[in-house]
Amino acid sequence: MFRNHVIHTLGPWIERFEQAANRDILGLQDGLRIDLDERNLLRGDFKDQAEYYAKALGAGGTPAWMTQNEVRVEVGLNPVDTEGANALSTGSMNQGAAVGTGA
Repeated sequence: MFRNHVIHTLGPWIERFEQAANRDILGLQDGLRIDLDERNLLRGDFKDQAEYYAKALGAGGTPAWMTQNEVRVEVGLNPVDTEGANALSTGSMNQGAAVGTGA
């Protein structure tokens, strides 16, 4: 129910606001764009997020489709400079701690 509200009710208003802000605030400046991120409104509970990101990192032998730093950026954390943080996992490493730790 809430997902449909975000997509069908708030979504068009968010798009209108982005367009107006880009037109009226930024004007014709090249390379700049205002883009509102409504992903926080569409997130599931913490358990669902943890399962999704664990699979995205290759937990349980599944092929990884996200790197540690990509997950960190999605959850609002800064990327880290540790070895392998920008590489896809083979699925055999335990990387769950990298999602929620650090700055």
